[in-house]
Amino acid sequence: MLRVNRIYGADDRLAIGTEFARCFAGGAARRSADTSQITRWETGRQTVSHDVIRRYEQLLSLPSRRLTAVAERTHREAFPAIPVPRREPAGPPTADGALLADKALSGAPLTGEEWDVLTAGPDIGRQRAERRTLLVQRLLSEMIIADGTQWRLRDEALARLLHRARMTPAVVAACGELIRDPSNPIVFEPLTVLEATSHPDAAAQVLRAVTSPVSERAHAAAWGSAAVKARAGHLNGTDLDMLRRRAVIIVTAAITGAGPAVAAAAGFLRAAGVDPAGLSPALDAARTESAHAPAAPGPDRSRVGRLVMRALSRMPRDKLDDDPMLVTLLTEMLYAPSVTTRATARQLIEATPYRAILGHDLATEVRYHRLDAEPEYAESTLLAIGALADPEDRPVIERLCVDPSVPPALTSAASWALAHARGTSTAAFWAAATDRHRAPQSTLPAAGLRGLVYAAGIRREMRFLGSVAADRSLPWDGRQAAAWWLRQETHVLASTRR
Repeated sequence: MLRVNRIYGADDRLAIGTEFARCFAGGAARRSADTSQITRWETGRQTVSHDVIRRYEQLLSLPSRRLTAVAERTHREAFPAIPVPRREPAGPPTADGALLADKALSGAPLTGEEWDVLTAGPDIGRQRAERRTLLVQRLLSEMIIADGTQWRLRDEALARLLHRARMTPAVVAACGELIRDPSNPIVFEPLTVLEATSHPDAAAQVLRAVTSPVSERAHAAAWGSAAVKARAGHLNGTDLDMLRRRAVIIVTAAITGAGPAVAAAAGFLRAAGVDPAGLSPALDAARTESAHAPAAPGPDRSRVGRLVMRALSRMPRDKLDDDPMLVTLLTEMLYAPSVTTRATARQLIEATPYRAILGHDLATEVRYHRLDAEPEYAESTLLAIGALADPEDRPVIERLCVDPSVPPALTSAASWALAHARGTSTAAFWAAATDRHRAPQSTLPAAGLRGLVYAAGIRREMRFLGSVAADRSLPWDGRQAAAWWLRQETHVLASTRR
């Protein structure tokens, strides 16, 4: 990430290692560096500090926290048991944490950089208990509706508070409140926060989400989080036994098909050391059908190779003949079985000069090839286009949302990918995309409309959300999700606008 941003950056001089080293002294790093030191950092032979990454941002004229936010997120995903090292906040050195706390509680808009300053310093932990609760609630409410760097900054700020003993109870309680809200359409993020701590209150919140779910989707997500906590050793023996018994009951009772919650409960059983085979005829039938289906083809290495070569050939300077790290990240982004691994790879590529070129090439593939020919990888390709491509390629995803010949599962995946795609959509598009979900003729899954509503919410398309919430011909859960967006406070929406 550091090397390709330097050698393919806007400044020709800094692409030369000796010139970059000469300019390195000063700024955030508060140290000098020779060319050998630059090489050790860029090849991973020596640990890179936050201050060094921030100095790269300064010298290369990159947006503040573009690289450091991704580095923090990647560290946390790779080493969940090791806290991200303490550092100086990215904001002004004179920023007063107490003043920022007052600003947050006043209802004024707050940037991701200001949350970074507030949570990196000691002032937030010195607040009274009720103020700590309100600050955490606001941060969480912003995190779940933010996008891009603004999301990463808030996500890391929340993770930072989660691992501070004085703040942990407030974070856990705020996540629990969101999970228990039946109108809240965004359940995965607060559950993911709870997965990251061994605090017993977090385990209790996950157990409550399993035993008293507010929706089928929340139920499935809760079983997934329970599986994560079982593998991490966060559940005591009594809780594990109770969850095993409940999961066996749910799986055994599945007669006419294995829905998301049933499949997730079976996944929990496997994580808890129980083989669910034989417990459910429906689940076993699905497994047998899957076993006789053609195996997923695995990574298409020739496709990855073509994407890498095209990206390198269009860089502004002829510096690299190959980039093994880009090969690895592209393979993970498109083919890794883990959703988290795919997301991390997308974020790393997004923080490099390869971003727009790879996004355009993937969009070009979709223009001329039917994605349903490789359904196993359609979703990862669409999410990659959404994360990487420039606004000019947004219509590729839009077409999949409105074209009636597109398979329903692919339309649903496109709806979710649209949320993070650069650019905006016209009122005509939102109307056409909504028409595909109208009852009773629609065969699209309910998740597709929720994805469309989520995309509109991220873009703050409040007029469209209002029309969805009031339209009785649309599925109820999509209308409920739109109404939830309309209830979000103005200052929270303003703080997180992309």
